[in-house]
Amino acid sequence: MTETEAARDSATESPQDRFCLCESYARVTERAALAGARWLGRAEQDTAEGDAATAMRLALEQLPIDGCVVIGAGEEGAQLATGTRVGAGGVEVDLALDPLEGRGVVARGGYGAMSMVAVGDPGAFQRLPNMYMRKMAVGPKARGSIDLKKPVGDNIRAIADAFGRMVNDVTTIVLDRPRHHDLIEEIRASGARIKLIQDGDVTASISAAIRGTNDHLSIGIGGTRQAVLTAAALRCLGGELQAQL
Repeated sequence: MTETEAARDSATESPQDRFCLCESYARVTERAALAGARWLGRAEQDTAEGDAATAMRLALEQLPIDGCVVIGAGEEGAQLATGTRVGAGGVEVDLALDPLEGRGVVARGGYGAMSMVAVGDPGAFQRLPNMYMRKMAVGPKARGSIDLKKPVGDNIRAIADAFGRMVNDVTTIVLDRPRHHDLIEEIRASGARIKLIQDGDVTASISAAIRGTNDHLSIGIGGTRQAVLTAAALRCLGGELQAQL
């Protein structure tokens, strides 16, 4: 490669390409997960979440970034609330994060909780108010088949067609909440299978996007923070999320 070619390639690279911190961000989530895991099964979900947030904040402060938390955890004034600046200075990035997705799972001693950080260039993440959203997530196989504006049964049949299966072979994942009573009845009426979960709708959406899990659709009403993190994960996995405030 000539000096001219090297200079041209360098000019077209983003700061993230020239200075990848992927493994460092993985270490950030590991520290948060380990801190929260110390409270496994001890019915202390607030404490578990607090320790995970502290560990994540301390780890982020050591990275050579100038980070802005655009999708944060906790109310205003919390250590990782929206608007918080983190990092030791360096590459400008926006962060969407959740130190402990599924804190109730940890409190009960279950499995499937996660610590998550999504990273992008400034302006990469859509800013959303802290409220509920209708959401529907599928993996690469069913990408382009769903439409949040259509009835649930129509979407399930479209997913079944995308997989070349019968409707009763489709597994949907839904948070077990009173607000989902009518949704669950619609899914049952369609003939699809249902997997009710107590917590962790981001984890559920990721499961629907990974081949071999036998999960095909994650659907329901949840928070905007989880929607943004789900969208980031599904973009990496080739899936699709549709959501509506």
